[in-house]
Amino acid sequence: MRKFFLFAGIGFVLVSMARAEITVLHEFGPSGDPDGRSPQYARPVVYNYTIYGMTYYGGVSNKGVIYSIGTNGSNFQILHRFGTSDLGFRPRGPLVRIGSTLYGMGGAYSTTDGTVFSIGTDGTNAQRLHRFGSFVGDGEAPMGGLTVDGSTLYGMTNQGGSYSGGTVFSMSADGTNYSILHHFQDGVSTNGKSPVGSMILDGATLYGITQYGGANGRGSIFSIGTDGSGLEAH
Repeated sequence: MRKFFLFAGIGFVLVSMARAEITVLHEFGPSGDPDGRSPQYARPVVYNYTIYGMTYYGGVSNKGVIYSIGTNGSNFQILHRFGTSDLGFRPRGPLVRIGSTLYGMGGAYSTTDGTVFSIGTDGTNAQRLHRFGSFVGDGEAPMGGLTVDGSTLYGMTNQGGSYSGGTVFSMSADGTNYSILHHFQDGVSTNGKSPVGSMILDGATLYGITQYGGANGRGSIFSIGTDGSGLEAH
């Protein structure tokens, strides 16, 4: 029997497609609850019979949490409460995993900047790897998740960059070698602007979408090499 882990509204559900059975594993609390609330932006990551995810609201500061829970619904834990450190807050994308370390992007650190962070699957060693907006032309305001290729992370920011239309970036998993692969252009841009979501990787090519821009101003689908070359959009 195959099992799929989904979230809907304030509850986390385990779905068995074979028998169409739905089991609620956990229900998140109301606004401001230290348990966290609104997990809809971060799809779950499953590793070693444990589900890892994030919420947009809730926690002590109502700025979201990172949580873990067993695939059988046992041992729910809060690994981190955003707003109590410099990891950013109110994440709008999923976590990814390399070994026993989780990686994600936090929302606004000050106004619109945001962060890339890492944290152990046991909740230890939480650290900020990059703060967006830390130099002129850097991206800001991530609205998605990271993509992993070996020990390299790829991601996008919805705003910022040299032309204020967002960026595509890469960095090593230890926080070094941060590089902007592409600057999207604000205003009329056939390549799109303000990328959202998470990119997918196929070989040496990344694929993503933008919220605005494109030939009709309604967004685009783009591809770009992992070295930043060959951008194409439709």
